[in-house]
Amino acid sequence: MTEDEEVRDRLTRIEGKIDVLVMQHGHATEQVTDHEQRLRVIEAAQVAADVTDHEQRLRTVERWKYALPVSMGGGVLAAAAAILAAIKGG
Repeated sequence: MTEDEEVRDRLTRIEGKIDVLVMQHGHATEQVTDHEQRLRVIEAAQVAADVTDHEQRLRTVERWKYALPVSMGGGVLAAAAAILAAIKGG
């Protein structure tokens, strides 16, 4: 085998190996694209669940926000009535 034939043979083998690498890389690219799509679906679902949870918690806090002042007012009136009753009765 001459030197030119050896070089051609080596180049042919290198080209074959490069073709295999290109095919493998193409498959990896497809996998990454598929994983990205699936992650987007999962992340979107998680965000929707988080938003629903936060909305529910905010509604609960808002209910207490209005209930506490009314309860305090009732407590103050009851205390005032008890004090007046004690003064008048005593």
